[in-house]
Amino acid sequence: MKSCRIHIEEIDQELETRSFSTMKNIPKRGGVYFIMNDSGEVIYIGQSQNLKRRLATHSSGKAFPFVIFNNPVRFARYKPCSYSYIIEENRTDRLILELLLIDKHRPDLNSRRWTQMKNDPKTIMELIMADKVGGTK
Repeated sequence: MKSCRIHIEEIDQELETRSFSTMKNIPKRGGVYFIMNDSGEVIYIGQSQNLKRRLATHSSGKAFPFVIFNNPVRFARYKPCSYSYIIEENRTDRLILELLLIDKHRPDLNSRRWTQMKNDPKTIMELIMADKVGGTK
C-alpha cells in the first residue's frame, strides 16, 4: 500500500479492494482505511493505529450498529462488504489524510466528522497540534 505522501487524486487508482471474507495479511500498523458496501461505494473512511484490529471490528458488524441494525433499508445500503487501506504510521499524517479523503469522497457515515471539519477548522488544528506535542494518542 502507498504512503500518504502521494497525491490524493492518485489514491483511488492505487487502492486494492479486499473482501471482508478474506482478512488475512492485514498489518498491525497504523493507517487510513476505506469501508465499501456491496456496490463498491465508499461508506466510511477512518484511521487507526492498528488496522488489523480496527478492520476486524468493522467486519463483525459492531462498528455501525446505530445505523445498520435499526433500519433494514439502511442495513442493505451500509453493510460493510469490502475494505482497502493505506499504511501511514505518523498519526498527524493519518489524521490529515483521513480528513482529505473524507472531503473528497464524502461518505455518508462520516457526516459528523465532515461537519466538524467544515464548520470548525480550529478543532482540527487543535487535534493536530496536540498530537505534535504528545497530547493525544
